[in-house]
Amino acid sequence: MIIERYDRAGWLAARRVNHRIGGTSAAAVLGVNKWRSAWDEYNERILGQTVEHDDATLRRFALGHRMEPVVLATYEDETGECYEHCDDLLIIHPEHPWAVASPDAISPDLDAPAGGVEAKISDRHSSWDKQGGELASVDDYHEALFPRQYAIQCYWYLECSGLPWWDLVALVGHDLIIYRIRRDPDFQSRLLARVGEWRERHLVQGEAPPIDGSDGAARYLLDRKPTEDAREASVDEAAMVEEWRVHKATIKAGEVEVKRLSNLLGAALGEHRKLTLPDGSRVQRVDVGGRSRLNTKQIEEDHPGLLATYTEQGAASWHLRSYGESK
Repeated sequence: MIIERYDRAGWLAARRVNHRIGGTSAAAVLGVNKWRSAWDEYNERILGQTVEHDDATLRRFALGHRMEPVVLATYEDETGECYEHCDDLLIIHPEHPWAVASPDAISPDLDAPAGGVEAKISDRHSSWDKQGGELASVDDYHEALFPRQYAIQCYWYLECSGLPWWDLVALVGHDLIIYRIRRDPDFQSRLLARVGEWRERHLVQGEAPPIDGSDGAARYLLDRKPTEDAREASVDEAAMVEEWRVHKATIKAGEVEVKRLSNLLGAALGEHRKLTLPDGSRVQRVDVGGRSRLNTKQIEEDHPGLLATYTEQGAASWHLRSYGESK
């Protein structure tokens, strides 16, 4: 197993050398990473666009990083094993050095039966089967066990390291959940080939990915501003516009129906706050207070220029508007 060690700055830089792909990026390329898309990878690496996250998401990322030692220590207490915590370490694939792993921990004695550990924290109880267990192959995985992106991440690390198993360890609420994921050479080979093909085409050769519904694709199009006014739509474009209009109308009609059914259920609840359904799920009325609003006009009158001093420009965006269609 090829291991490279760095200081923090060196580690951050080394992850992007030669368009390297780690487990998080592999999941993004495959479209299963909740926080990143394939377009985010392209925009960041090829166009230099930084992916912006809101404050809540950034706090979640920071908390997850801070909690890793706690999760690993709890895991060690649970298993009775000791592991090397790996803050600034990369494992390099022996045949494809662009494929790398950034483990949270690995067995200190790699000559003995050894494995790696990926530590997570989550407050999404419904995304995890708290029984834990073992995946002898990818065929044992289904989405009710844990999020798909973590399965891809662990299989990617197994491929890069050659280790026989990787433990996915999650602290979900007060529950420590452990899944041992065994090597699946056939799946790992297909995973490596698919991600490698994407990397070669879109990072090495620089071809833009296919347009999809991701925010990353929308950010890419934001910088490609129109320079001409209008032209005739092709047959395919006209069909696409019609489909887009149908979906927009369906969404609007659905929103109206949701409001109607919400009011009917609210009336049916009467003096009760919750309804329990035959499958054990529940519907609950939640009362929300009115939003506080700043009187910006009064602030500007009392303190001219103060709002401008403390106002930040939000991210630019674009959208389509439809008009002139026949009813």
